[in-house]
Amino acid sequence: MLQNLNELLNKIELSFKASLKGEETIHNLIWWWGFVGYFVFYFIVDKIIKMTDVRIVDVALSAVGMIYFLWHIYAMRKCSPKKPKISKEEKKRLRAEAWNNAPRKFWRKLTLQEPISKWNPIAMTIAADLLFFVQFLGYVL
Repeated sequence: MLQNLNELLNKIELSFKASLKGEETIHNLIWWWGFVGYFVFYFIVDKIIKMTDVRIVDVALSAVGMIYFLWHIYAMRKCSPKKPKISKEEKKRLRAEAWNNAPRKFWRKLTLQEPISKWNPIAMTIAADLLFFVQFLGYVL
């Protein structure tokens, strides 16, 4: 039992260090660091903050939450895939191609053959992190 706990803590530590270097996968950051963090902080830490009347405990727990979500934003930005650098000629060619395809793309979106907007999971996770950060900031202020 103790060996399994040590292995789990070692995996968590390695994942944390990899995320600081920008080497962790986005999937792990979103699902393991993101949703597990949201669950723990919303259903456990938030309830503890609301139940206690001691201001120092409230501020300390809120500060831990704020630091965690700021770190998660940093890790998401650091580990997100980078867009490749393209030349000016390539940009012009891509713009012209997009301009030529714009009427067809508009028609496909209008007839719902194509999604109107595309979800960026990294941006959505960062938005959720900011929401939780502001929630815990409200307990400090």
